[in-house]
Amino acid sequence: MRVCLVGHHLQSPYEGVRSVTYYLGKELAKHHVVVKVCIDDISEWPKVAYHRPHIIHLLLGPASVWSFVATKIISNLYRPAKTILSALQPRLPHVTRWARLLKPDLVVVQSRDAERSFSAAGCKAVLIPNGVDLHKYTPISPKRKQQLRCKYGIPSDKFVILHVGSIKRGRNVTILGPLQGRGRQVLLVGRPGEAADTEILESLRKLGCKVWTRYFTALEEIYGLSDCYVFPCTSRHNSIDLPLSVLEAMSCNLPVVTTRFGGLPDFFTEGEGLIYVEDEESLLERTAAMSRGAEPVATRQKVLAYSWQRIAERFGELYEELTLPSYSSAVGIQST
Repeated sequence: MRVCLVGHHLQSPYEGVRSVTYYLGKELAKHHVVVKVCIDDISEWPKVAYHRPHIIHLLLGPASVWSFVATKIISNLYRPAKTILSALQPRLPHVTRWARLLKPDLVVVQSRDAERSFSAAGCKAVLIPNGVDLHKYTPISPKRKQQLRCKYGIPSDKFVILHVGSIKRGRNVTILGPLQGRGRQVLLVGRPGEAADTEILESLRKLGCKVWTRYFTALEEIYGLSDCYVFPCTSRHNSIDLPLSVLEAMSCNLPVVTTRFGGLPDFFTEGEGLIYVEDEESLLERTAAMSRGAEPVATRQKVLAYSWQRIAERFGELYEELTLPSYSSAVGIQST
């Protein structure tokens, strides 16, 4: 099948939407003819009509009014194709008003809330999660952990609390400051190329937190040297609905303390090292408690079904369903 994958294409993706585009495109290309079209370069847009795709699949973030306008414009370049928009970070509820007017053939979402919102707006919506590279993000031995701590200058006797993502107020990272000390080391890895909130960055560093804002080619090593992962974000304007960093941490079998963000509770049940918290106080308490004693952890088991290979296979099935002649009369599509 010929698929035009429209989005932000980078060889070294450094944030959620671009990483999803990279990994999904890589896996889809093993079984389909994938044509990459960079949404930011209008000179590439004619490639859509030239390659006459069966599917035009757009992965844009955030999924704002512009995303639906762009989807409509791109779909008109080759109208026989079916059009899919992956709304990884939907601007709800505002965007649903425009979705009624500019709806593609299908909207792919990553939370039940988004699925309900787009369905109520008259869109066909289907729930498909993000994937994770299970071969890259793996558990490591205690010996390897100590080697990595030596490599990166992290004390071997500290309980390392990790967060990966933008260093800005909207991510709620300031809550991590009180966790620093008493045998704990807070480590934040920011997004390279993005201006961090200087006030927040400096305040965290003054408390003793380590804040790194450079690009890491081997990000799995940073997960490997850590003891737990914390995701404190509550604002859907500041992360995709199914955060890749949480999946990567779980793939490394780290215990995870997180808010009930986006689609996380829709795909992963609490327990075996995955802890959901309702407020800042419980996040601090549960994370601090974790540093005081070992609990059974099996978070990797929870993500084994979410390899990028399996996610790409699901999209392949979806493409076939979407191009069936009977699709237009179908009541709906089965969610994953």
